[in-house]
Amino acid sequence: MSGNLSESIFDAASVNDFLRRELDRRLGGNPRYSMRAFARHLGMSPGELSEVLREKRPISARACQKVARALSLSPAEFKHLLVLATTTGAAAARAGEAVPLRANLATAQAHRLDEDRFRLVSDWWCFAILNLLDLEEVRWTATELTERFGITVLQAQSTMERLERLGLVKKTGHERAVATNEFVEHLTEVSSEAIRRYHRSLLEKAIEALDNHHRDERDVTGIGFAVDRRELKSIAREIAEFQDQLIAKYGRKRRGRRFDSVYQLETALFRLSPVEKK
Repeated sequence: MSGNLSESIFDAASVNDFLRRELDRRLGGNPRYSMRAFARHLGMSPGELSEVLREKRPISARACQKVARALSLSPAEFKHLLVLATTTGAAAARAGEAVPLRANLATAQAHRLDEDRFRLVSDWWCFAILNLLDLEEVRWTATELTERFGITVLQAQSTMERLERLGLVKKTGHERAVATNEFVEHLTEVSSEAIRRYHRSLLEKAIEALDNHHRDERDVTGIGFAVDRRELKSIAREIAEFQDQLIAKYGRKRRGRRFDSVYQLETALFRLSPVEKK
């Protein structure tokens, strides 16, 4: 959890539950603390906060951004806050304000790629290289990337140039560079050949790992179950939340943690049974 929060937002049942727990924590540490002070800290009016806590009004997407900044939420935590906000999404829609499920928080150092720019970095090793830069003692050279991922020197050189040109990587010194954003996402949910090629290549890497990596260095499992196809969007949303929770818990630097490897989690939900006749 980011900041000084003692409760995880992923354990909260709703936005008001999360905010009430944080308010109670502050009151426990300082009996003179007040809801007015909490509202001021969150950038909300006391009346607005009171109504949100009493579930009398839905929290807006703009207010979620203020809360995320004030409480130093990570990108994954902010996204989950927005998911919780959808519990009152019907009321927000009546007020004319849509609540985005995967919105972007400017201060969270997230970056989203449009279709054309995604094609430039759709090779599987492009995002692997961005993750590699989180490791210590990584040299920003074509030789280093070739040794790490088994790509050719030409592929490494081309990728380095593209990542720098797109502003995803910034050189910081001789043979040193950093990823400029904590997270990079694709802008649209529309399928494209570039996206299909990207995931196809990663699934092929998963097959290689299944054949060549020791079982202690991989986890390849799966489940099969019957579903109501009308609930597929809800399932996909929960998978996205699960991925965000993993990143928030294991993918962020903290004291005592030293990144030493780059892993890829590919989640594949697909139909096994034939299409039913309508």
